Amino acid sequence: MSAGAAATSIEDLLDPVAPDLRLVPAALASWGSCAAAVGLAPSLSWVLAGSCAVLAAALGWAGRGRRSVEVPGAMAARGQAVVGVVLVVGVVGVCLAATGWRVAARTSGVAGQLIEREATVEVSGLVRTDPHRVRPRPGRPVDGADRWVVRLAVEQLSGRGVQGEVRLPVVVLGGQGWDHVAPGERIETVGRLAATAPGDDAAALLVVRGPPRVLEPAGTVMAGATRLREGLRDACAGLPPDARGLLPSLVVGDTSGLPPDLEEDMRTTGLTHLSAVSGANFTLVCGTVLVLLTAIGVGRLPRLAVAAVAAIGFVVLARPEPSVLRAAAMGLVGLLGLAGSRRAAGVPALSMAVVLLCVVDPWLSRSAGFALSVLATGGLLLLAGPWTRALAHRLPTWAAAALAVPLAAQAVCSPVLVLLAPQLSLVAVPANVLVAPAVAPATVLGVVAALLAPLWPQGAAGVAWLGGWSVRWIALVARQGADLPHAAVGWPAGAGGAALLAGLTVLAIVVVALLLGRLPSRPSPSGTAPAPALGRVRPTTWATAGALLCALGVQLGLADPVLARWGPGRTPWPGPWQVAACDVGQGQALVVRTAGRGAVVVDAGPDADLVDGCLRRLQVDRVDLLVLTHFHADHVAGLPGVLRGREVAQVLVSPVRAPTAGAGAVDDALAGAGLTPSAPAPGTVITLGTPSWPVVVEVLAPGPPFDRGERAEDLDAAANDASVVLHVRTGSTTVLATGDVEPPAQQALEELLRARPDLVPVDVVSVAHHGSAQQHAPLYELLRARVALVSAGRDNDYGHPAPATLELLEATGSVVARTDECGDLALAGDSGQLWVDGEALDPRPP
Repeated sequence: MSAGAAATSIEDLLDPVAPDLRLVPAALASWGSCAAAVGLAPSLSWVLAGSCAVLAAALGWAGRGRRSVEVPGAMAARGQAVVGVVLVVGVVGVCLAATGWRVAARTSGVAGQLIEREATVEVSGLVRTDPHRVRPRPGRPVDGADRWVVRLAVEQLSGRGVQGEVRLPVVVLGGQGWDHVAPGERIETVGRLAATAPGDDAAALLVVRGPPRVLEPAGTVMAGATRLREGLRDACAGLPPDARGLLPSLVVGDTSGLPPDLEEDMRTTGLTHLSAVSGANFTLVCGTVLVLLTAIGVGRLPRLAVAAVAAIGFVVLARPEPSVLRAAAMGLVGLLGLAGSRRAAGVPALSMAVVLLCVVDPWLSRSAGFALSVLATGGLLLLAGPWTRALAHRLPTWAAAALAVPLAAQAVCSPVLVLLAPQLSLVAVPANVLVAPAVAPATVLGVVAALLAPLWPQGAAGVAWLGGWSVRWIALVARQGADLPHAAVGWPAGAGGAALLAGLTVLAIVVVALLLGRLPSRPSPSGTAPAPALGRVRPTTWATAGALLCALGVQLGLADPVLARWGPGRTPWPGPWQVAACDVGQGQALVVRTAGRGAVVVDAGPDADLVDGCLRRLQVDRVDLLVLTHFHADHVAGLPGVLRGREVAQVLVSPVRAPTAGAGAVDDALAGAGLTPSAPAPGTVITLGTPSWPVVVEVLAPGPPFDRGERAEDLDAAANDASVVLHVRTGSTTVLATGDVEPPAQQALEELLRARPDLVPVDVVSVAHHGSAQQHAPLYELLRARVALVSAGRDNDYGHPAPATLELLEATGSVVARTDECGDLALAGDSGQLWVDGEALDPRPP
């Protein structure tokens, strides 16, 4: 579900007036042209804009010249078509010109020079957002210093002997002192600029070391909004943790107190849109104002004026950030649908909102939040009505609307959601149906508590207590829904997976429409909409349910066995995969197949969603052996993703419990799954698989002194060298998993392997410590691995893999396969004929 879903009345849903789609092509054209233009050179955008102007003029002239030779009916139809085409071309030209101008303002002059040179600069500007705490990078030691992200509108910029006035949106990454800045303050600071990716909504990243200096405090309006937000947090202080964090999040988008595990559960159950300000918030607030004013007899125009003022006030309260302004626009579309006299005006209003937003802020066109807002609102306007009318033949009208609204929004938003996380939530629709009655009272009571807090704190706490019962219900649904078996299922990642899901969704909608006899048709000559045929097709309610179940069956039945092998991102090769390195960013997760859908999983990477998505693509439903080589976050923070919906038989961990925070997090996650880990002794052998395809796992390290817990005074430094090192034989293919062992432990491992000639050479080695420069060359010369797997994050700032390490691996004859370049990597076959990501390797020389 999207953050921008707008509320819709049951009367609107039941109105069968056909929507006006004439502005939809222009909206799509503006969206696409802006998305392309933010990544283009301004000069090219202007050239294309000029070409559009010439083309629009030529089309208009040509259409005018041909009208005189055509019959009136054909002339009218052709005239409408020409106007539509000219409108689309004109809108594209305007968007290209405006976007080129905006991009040029960022990349030219003083700002462009200093960003390109990554200069250290002195800046002053206006704080745009509240500070947000940043979690430490995976694998980085925790030094106790928090990092904060703040968006800043830079007005003055100087450095490298140049200075000037600019209008530059930047993202600031700072430490101590940045947690107290407030939107509306004008500050001054010094930091180093770094260019962002083309198309990013921030022109640069500014990394600062010291605290900012406040030049001017926030104005009265913004300071008042800050006090109201703080008052809402104070009013919620006595609520349970879930309600205390969720109520400010739902009402004004303040996620500072939202528990991370609740946030994850809401993502799994499709409720994450409730933790941000959405169009629904604006529609509820303005709708409440309209209802109250109507009850006391205020006229229509004054009502709308007061509602508009309420909307502006709510923008200030929720912070006038791009996401909030986008939500306000979507809420305005919903408000027009509620208050307007023309029921068919919703789609034109949405189309105009898209065009205006893209022209004003073209970077929104590449925002997933913007896409979800537009799609959800469009789904409600186009699909919720017909589906409600269909379901109303078997259900009460209110129940039909309660089911159709989240179903419509989820159907159109799912292709975008799988781009963000390659999974489908199977509980999103029922979860949204269950929480829908609680959203309105929670929002209204939260706003009342915020407004009341400065005047009467005790009264605000009482109102927040009432609103807390609503959000408690939302949190309960999220947590219980996420705990259901198969609450979310895997789906192919990337654009291919999104396109596949979009195609299946469109197919399901068309099939349902055909069965219902509700495909779009021309209005009758009188101008009224055609009479609904639903009354004559009562069995079609069951056909609707059957079609939706068929679509769900396709998603569940085909996604794992077929798409995981042949879908986007997978390359066919002879036989099933044997070894895989998951792309989990800057971390590691190695998978060795055992039997059926079972596997040995070595490490879990830093991100639960990434490792879970990889295991789903590999069709791993059962973990016969889980090994956590050591407790650094880039190897264990993704553990919940491995445990998600999978049976785990046995867990091995490093004997050195460092860092302690990582070890504690692992203990908690395993205890929640009913698992008890053990630290294996060197020489431990575990046999898995089947008699026809045995998988033998032997623990080679860590040996003394780590297994006796020595060097306790330097446990953090010992963590890498205390990595569990495994030798795995799967069929006739051998694998060495080295964790993050450093040269001292690598040297000890080399000595062990020289005494065990039966273990070398190996077919596959996971290169130690993500290919860092700290390698013991004689070890790799002894291994002579055919494939060297390097698990590293794309564009990581550690320099992994190091050029010297790559040269070493190539010198030993290894084929280097890197997750930062290739994504997920899979190996198939055996030592006689090994395939890496679909390409056959030459046989090992005798």
